[in-house]
Amino acid sequence: MIKFFLFLFVIYCLFESIRPNRVQSVATWLGLFQIYCQLFGDLLAIPIFAFCSLEAPRIFCKKSERNLRLISDPIFTSYHPCPWLISPWLSWIWLILVEVYHDFFQTYENKNYEEEYLTPSKHDAKLEWLHAEKEDAPILIILPTFTGHITAAPIASTSYNFHSKGWRVVVCAKVMADGFKSECVTQERMWCFRNYEDQENTILHIKQRFPEASLYGYGCSLGGALWGNYLTKKGKSTLIKGVVIYDAGLDFLKCGASADRRLPLFSSIISKNAAAGWLNWMKWKGIEECKVGENTITKSDAESLKSSLVKFYKLACLGNGFKDLSTYLSTTRTPYKKNSKFPVPTLILTSNTDVFMGREFLKEISALCKKDQNVINLVHRYGAHACRWSGWSAEDWQCSATFQFLHNVHEASRNNPLFMTEQLLSNTKKEDPKRPMSSYAGAVILLFVFLKVFIAPENEVFSFPEFPDFNKLREAGMGNFT
Repeated sequence: MIKFFLFLFVIYCLFESIRPNRVQSVATWLGLFQIYCQLFGDLLAIPIFAFCSLEAPRIFCKKSERNLRLISDPIFTSYHPCPWLISPWLSWIWLILVEVYHDFFQTYENKNYEEEYLTPSKHDAKLEWLHAEKEDAPILIILPTFTGHITAAPIASTSYNFHSKGWRVVVCAKVMADGFKSECVTQERMWCFRNYEDQENTILHIKQRFPEASLYGYGCSLGGALWGNYLTKKGKSTLIKGVVIYDAGLDFLKCGASADRRLPLFSSIISKNAAAGWLNWMKWKGIEECKVGENTITKSDAESLKSSLVKFYKLACLGNGFKDLSTYLSTTRTPYKKNSKFPVPTLILTSNTDVFMGREFLKEISALCKKDQNVINLVHRYGAHACRWSGWSAEDWQCSATFQFLHNVHEASRNNPLFMTEQLLSNTKKEDPKRPMSSYAGAVILLFVFLKVFIAPENEVFSFPEFPDFNKLREAGMGNFT
């Protein structure tokens, strides 16, 4: 009886692992139990993910010759998730270990230099540069993650991948400084939807330094949301020629509130780092309070940020001119709702298992692709937030895909500027590919082996069936075997 219930438990764990819509909430005891079963199922299913093919990413875009050529390279359909990092929780642990490794061995030290300048809005800006030999080399402008700078894993891998290909890279590190390095915090203004002027001035500053270079953008998580906000507000007058947005919803504050409701532990980890940033900045400045919009924030207010992202976003909403968080979440006056048109080719990478950005936000992005010819959305079946570990060696797939897309945009715009404005051939959305039967077959084989090993009678010895002796069968006249 115990073996039977163990068998049912294993089946259920495998189901939670390979089901199309995995559980993303621990708000209830059932959800918490399903998350634990999902993690155990991910470990059990390592052979399935290792040897069975997974479906290609879903691609949402308007069908045009330009769009099809921009994503025609094999890299866009070759993502195979790392078998032992399918679980988002293990992916984040590996992400942290990668960052700790680079910090401990100072892998990125002395490979970049920092520049500080004062924007016209009287805010200190901090840029981290990776320079190229050619003055007209294309420039990748990176807006980092919520708590990151150039050493954050996705930012670092993308930066040095582009730099190795001859690009000049600049990371806007003053955006949101590392909460554990107070010297990185240069001002109290967090990267939010009120930083449009600073972002515009930074882009103009970079263009003035390298007038012959083409500018491209990349943003991960919050940085991606900022690029979306900037492009939809700036419109066709932007100096940017192409952008990749990585795991960012159309409304970052709504995504954060959703994560706080569904995954309080995950959101508290982020909010603690955010609180450390505020407190370190205030300590560095020697002040007891600071201004956010028209509101005064004290140390006790900053301390309260540690409990949840919602409290942090309340301060962000105050800085954006809203009365409170609920007022912001209920309003329709957001930049994306005012003008949803992206003026340049934009690749948005998302994942169906991104626990920070719930699946309801994925639908918003796919709907955007139906009416905007410049937006291409690649949705992967597996991939934690800001993690696309590929293959057994856990390589960062997204940095290669990001380079290939922006390289295609750069070559196309340089060789034929009119190519970037070609008319649409037709409007379409690629059908969601079904899961290959090989994946289900792998699950059945794994269950069969488990059944034979653990459920078989004790006196039964498990063995694979032997191949028949074809010579004896041929001599007996039972078939013509070659």
